[in-house]
Amino acid sequence: MLVSNPSIVRFVAEIVHTATVTIATHNDYIGSFSGARHRHDDLYQISYVLKGQIRVLLGNHCYSARAGDLFFIPSRRWHAFEPGEDKKRFNLLQIKFKTSHRLPLPFPIYIRLGHPVDIATGFHSIISEFHMRRPQREIMMRLDLARLVVRIHRWYFLKGREYRLPLPMDSLHMERCVEKAVRYIQANYSRHLCLSEMAGVSGCGVSTFAHTFKRNTGISPVSYLINYRLSKALDLMLHTERKLEDIASETGFSSVYYFSRLFRKRYHQSPRHYARLIYNAP
Repeated sequence: MLVSNPSIVRFVAEIVHTATVTIATHNDYIGSFSGARHRHDDLYQISYVLKGQIRVLLGNHCYSARAGDLFFIPSRRWHAFEPGEDKKRFNLLQIKFKTSHRLPLPFPIYIRLGHPVDIATGFHSIISEFHMRRPQREIMMRLDLARLVVRIHRWYFLKGREYRLPLPMDSLHMERCVEKAVRYIQANYSRHLCLSEMAGVSGCGVSTFAHTFKRNTGISPVSYLINYRLSKALDLMLHTERKLEDIASETGFSSVYYFSRLFRKRYHQSPRHYARLIYNAP
């Protein structure tokens, strides 16, 4: 029974008391849509395929989804949505929210629901509240979201194995390895980091780590490190008036020249020109 799972009970209680819905939409995508692989550090995402076919990438696993399929994507899970093989239009109901409590795995990742009325009604109720901005909007969304999560969980446990397609255990293991490396990069980006050190933290060999990291995130570990350093440098440029040489050194670049070359490649202008735009802005 649902009440026998303390983790779910706590999660639902957190939704009622602290959840913040950040996105609630009914999207109509054409076949040219292609979402980049990404993750949300503090957001949960529930996506329900209302019409059409899509490809869903979760970690290093790919699902061919169709109308009636639902995805509950925990925070920090790499994912992407792509058009199906037919390249036709598809509809998605999507809700993104955050709470103060992170739900531990396992949780339903992919469920073949079909078209139960209560699930679709739950989605549309939250979407309507999100866009109408009526009095007590936040309270109503929290209550509706809690009901929706309970219904999803009930379907997951009561409808049998044919309704749920969890990720293979080896895939979950690899995602945890990548997660360790990402946290390590974010904590140590300012100093020299080599691929072997990042691989060592993940617990994988260098070759396996590089392949797994790119498959899960869409970019290589070195590219992720560079992008993270550039984002930190950009933040310093926006909020301080420090010299570019100091910013380059503090964010882990070996020289201001190397920093400038990578900055130009990423942002299509030199850091000095970007700094002038910031400080000369009215």
